[in-house]
Amino acid sequence: DQKVRKYHFRRRNRLIAALSRGVFVLRAGEKSGTMLTVEAARVLERPLAAMPGAPDEPHVGGCHDILRGGGAIIANASDLARWWREIGPECCHDNEQREIGQAIGEPNLPECEILQAAVELADEGRAFSIEGLTRATGRSASALQSVLLRHELAGVIEKVSGADRYRIR
Repeated sequence: DQKVRKYHFRRRNRLIAALSRGVFVLRAGEKSGTMLTVEAARVLERPLAAMPGAPDEPHVGGCHDILRGGGAIIANASDLARWWREIGPECCHDNEQREIGQAIGEPNLPECEILQAAVELADEGRAFSIEGLTRATGRSASALQSVLLRHELAGVIEKVSGADRYRIR
């Protein structure tokens, strides 16, 4: 049992950057913990992307720093899906997906394509159902759950409470 210490955050954020194929920042102040991850990603030469915000918003200074440094501009879900595909097939764990798909008899459909299918299915509120995604991709709901969880942990989507639906952030 160990208490949280200030120096743990820098280590944790370096690990996050090291385990990531790219870092997308939705909101971050110039001196936020998120910028520790960005700093590590720059050192590791990971692709960066950010969503711009109004210049006077206090929590977008870090995003603007990323964009000034050449990071990709993400203005909507389509931009995010395009960037996700552009940063390389490894971002989608294609080999892992292929192996899992073969093992459970699922069609070979990489995570990026699943995210793209979700973007295309999303309604005006940017929400989509697992049932719709199952029909669109030909994959079982259980196979999609692990992919959706990874996207949720990455902050790309969020589960809509009380429903079998997700929202693209």
